[in-house]
Amino acid sequence: MNRRAGASIVLLTILVMVALALAGGLFYFFQEEHKKNLALQDELTRSTTQYERIRSELEEAKKKISVLTDQMKETQGKIDTLTVSLEEEKSARIEAQAKKEELRYEFDQQKSLRINLETKLSDLQEVIKDKEVQIKELSSQKSELEEQMKAVKQSESQRVELGTIVVSPEETVSAKSRAAAIVKDVAPAKAPQFSSEVLEGKVLVVNKNYNFVVINLGIQDGITVGSEFSVYRKKQFLGDLKIEKVHDSMSAAGFLTDGLSYKLNEGDRVVQKIR
Repeated sequence: MNRRAGASIVLLTILVMVALALAGGLFYFFQEEHKKNLALQDELTRSTTQYERIRSELEEAKKKISVLTDQMKETQGKIDTLTVSLEEEKSARIEAQAKKEELRYEFDQQKSLRINLETKLSDLQEVIKDKEVQIKELSSQKSELEEQMKAVKQSESQRVELGTIVVSPEETVSAKSRAAAIVKDVAPAKAPQFSSEVLEGKVLVVNKNYNFVVINLGIQDGITVGSEFSVYRKKQFLGDLKIEKVHDSMSAAGFLTDGLSYKLNEGDRVVQKIR
C-alpha cells in the first residue's frame, strides 16, 4: 500500500512538474505573445500614423493635382488661343507676302512702263528735233524758192522782145525762149506751168515715223491732192506714192507700196503716173 502511495506521490509529483512546466511554457508563450502583441500594437499605431500622414499627403496631392489640372486647362486654353492667333498671324503674313509680291510686280510693271514712256519720250524728242531741223530746212528751202520765184517774176516783168536770133544754119531760137533759159539759170525753181508732159521731181524728205515723204513739186507744177507718182533710183522701180497735201512748191505724199518708207532715200526720182 505504501508502494501505491509512493507511486501516486511520484506520479502526482510528475504531474505537478509537468503542470508547472506547461504553466511555465504557457507563461513564456503568453509573455512572447504579449510582446508580439505590443510590437504589433506599436506597429499598428505607427502604420495608422503613417497611413494618416500618407492619406493627408494624398489629399494634399489631390488638391495640388486639381489645381494643376485647372492650371493645365487654363494653359491649354491659352495655348489654343495662341495657336489660333499664330494661325491668323501666319495667314496674315502669307497674305501680306502675296500682297508684297503683287505690289512688287505692279512696281516692276510701272517701272517698265515708265522706262518705256521715257524711251518713247526720248525718241519723240529726237523726232521733234529732227522735225524742227527738217522744218527749218524746209522753211529755208521755201524761202529760197520764194526768192527764186520773185526773181523769176522780176525777170519776166523786165523781159523784152528781142526778135529772132540766129544760132546756127539749122535752128533758131526766139528771144523769149532765150530769156526763159536765162531765167532758169538764175533761178532753178520751176515757174508755174501746167503742161500735159509727165512731171518729174525728187524726194526731199523721208519721214519713216509718220509715213510720208516730201517732194519738190507743188501747186505751181500742177500737182493736186490724189496725184500718184512712181519712185525710181536710177532705173530701179521702188514703189508708188499718193499726194495727200499740196503747197506752192512742194507736196507731202503717203505710201501706196508697203514697206516703201524703208527703201526711199532723199534724192530718189519721182515720176508722175498718167492715168
